[in-house]
Amino acid sequence: MDTLGDASIALLRFENHGLGSEEGEKYLRLYGTLQAIILQQDAIKTIYEVYLEKLPRIDRDSAWKNCRRIRNLATGHPLDAQYGKLRVFVSRRTISTEGFDLLTYQAKDSVYVVEHVDLTANYTRYKDEALERIEDIEASQR
Repeated sequence: MDTLGDASIALLRFENHGLGSEEGEKYLRLYGTLQAIILQQDAIKTIYEVYLEKLPRIDRDSAWKNCRRIRNLATGHPLDAQYGKLRVFVSRRTISTEGFDLLTYQAKDSVYVVEHVDLTANYTRYKDEALERIEDIEASQR
């Protein structure tokens, strides 16, 4: 529960103040925000399992999963992917509270892709999904 509270405080900071304005600050806050989402998810999942005695259902196309994917791509570069080397970089000049671009290169197929990540929209959708899980936990306590 401490981790849930701590991650929630960090995410509230993001909601109220964005990613900042200086280049280094933006990176630090972006990576911290993405990591806080993962910590919050892990805490919710664990608390859910303790109180409801099952894992929460997370849909394949959920913002919950998409936020994990984005975090792993944005902070896991370079990494080895199942189908060959995958190199992913956050485009420095595109980082804003609204989002950023991920530059991805798949070595096996020589494919270069630019993916725009709408951070605000993904986070907003994720937050709604997280609150649903927390409401389930609360309901189980009544």
